[in-house]
Amino acid sequence: MNYATLFNDDDQTSFIVMHLLTDSDSGTISRAELAEKLELTRYQLDKCFDNLNNDLSLVAGEAPSYVDEAIQGIWHVNNVTADMFAAHSTAVPLSGN
Repeated sequence: MNYATLFNDDDQTSFIVMHLLTDSDSGTISRAELAEKLELTRYQLDKCFDNLNNDLSLVAGEAPSYVDEAIQGIWHVNNVTADMFAAHSTAVPLSGN
């Protein structure tokens, strides 16, 4: 089963943004690019930023994992690995089988 189909709109946005960040060679993406690619408003981007950081705080290892905007308009992901997502997956089959 593809559990991503169970995501609400905020989850889907966060999922896409995280993939864009982690697929980037530099781990960065601009707000302008996110707004254009995903057709998001400033409010939606701010909400996504907060949601990502809340979620990352739950799966972080010893080093904190987070998205920052140290350079205005540029999001940068810190201490995020693919292993984190696999190790902290809580997806279980809904049927109980």
